[in-house]
Amino acid sequence: MPTSQKGLAPILLILLAALGIILFILIASSATFRDRLFSQLFPKPTPHAQEPAPQVPDEILLKFKSGVADKIK
Repeated sequence: MPTSQKGLAPILLILLAALGIILFILIASSATFRDRLFSQLFPKPTPHAQEPAPQVPDEILLKFKSGVADKIK
């Protein structure tokens, strides 16, 4: 084997390894398993939303602000 071909093999292997690493990073960053993995590792807390009050036709609900006097002068 000529000396120019002996030095070419390690360079090709390094380029092939670099291409494999780049492909792995691209696939891993765009794959859907990443979202499922993070949702299992870091689950979102369940929301504690207040249920709306039941609605009754022809009825109005009032709530006074705190600090309002009971008697009007």
